[in-house]
Amino acid sequence: MKIKTLLMFPLLPLLLLLATTFVACSDDDNETEKPKVNRMVAIVDTDIASSTDDLFLLTALYHLADMNALKFAAIMVNRNGEVNAKMADLMNTYHNHTEVQIGVTHSGPENPTVWCDYWKMCEPETYPGKKVFARTLSDTEIRNLPDAVTLYRKILSESRDHSVLIFSVGFANNLSRLLMSQPDEYSSLDGVELVRRKVKGVHLQAGHYGKAEEPDYNFMSDPEHAKILIEKCPAPMFFSPQEAGDLVNYKPEDILADYEFWGKTDHPMYHVYKHHFVDPGQRMWDVLTLMQWLQPDYFDIYGPYEISITDDMILIQNPPLPTSNRYVFFPKSDSLKYMLSCIQSYMI
Repeated sequence: MKIKTLLMFPLLPLLLLLATTFVACSDDDNETEKPKVNRMVAIVDTDIASSTDDLFLLTALYHLADMNALKFAAIMVNRNGEVNAKMADLMNTYHNHTEVQIGVTHSGPENPTVWCDYWKMCEPETYPGKKVFARTLSDTEIRNLPDAVTLYRKILSESRDHSVLIFSVGFANNLSRLLMSQPDEYSSLDGVELVRRKVKGVHLQAGHYGKAEEPDYNFMSDPEHAKILIEKCPAPMFFSPQEAGDLVNYKPEDILADYEFWGKTDHPMYHVYKHHFVDPGQRMWDVLTLMQWLQPDYFDIYGPYEISITDDMILIQNPPLPTSNRYVFFPKSDSLKYMLSCIQSYMI
């Protein structure tokens, strides 16, 4: 069944509303300098440095943080390798949000596919004579970044109840290990209870229905942890399946033209599309997780269900129980152009 969604707002009034009315989180504002603002806390769990849609999601969150509409707390990298954390640091630095913490994993999927090799922009020697993007963290600091599960537990323990939004747009290894974690110096709660208490919702780009242009990549790369995540997660889960993102096509040539029109050829995203091969099949899969949270009236939302997955990562919508809290969403067919205009509004 469909659930009712919020009244429709144009984008700018909605963001102004978000900036002034969000309830929950951050205890670290300096109350002597400015009024305390209660904001939702956003964490992105990403396989960054592979596909470009992760970068669109990060860019949108930096803009929302600039508006004080939410607190962008952390990027959890679920792909092995220091260079992936360097890419997160590069994005933080360019957008002047070096307060966004970075967590890493050293036990993610082995040799996952790299769809676009833009990680090379973190290595100065790759592009002699071309622009080198600054980073904030030294190589030593990158090597000493905290494990994602440890950082999750720290941030969750410091956050108000039901104040954290998790945007999971990669592999499930970090989140599944969080759910299996035990009490530690940050919290006396185990992972399941910590998530139950602190997390408002987990918004996932994951799963498919067997009709996608390509089978779901995120869950299929680490099916064991994907199944643990679905089985154990006590927080509401909002699935954007592969087929949903397939509908939103922002063509590479249009992205380059837009950045050139705006005079923003210094932007990392422009560099990615200008100097790397970006598969024309790339879609805006990851950023839809945020758009659905921001603008639910532009989506068909189905649920609540009990959701399970097959070995091929096909989503199965089982009959709901009284405790069901899993939902699936698709952009409405007449909202696709609007989705692109929303994404474009965050790009600069």
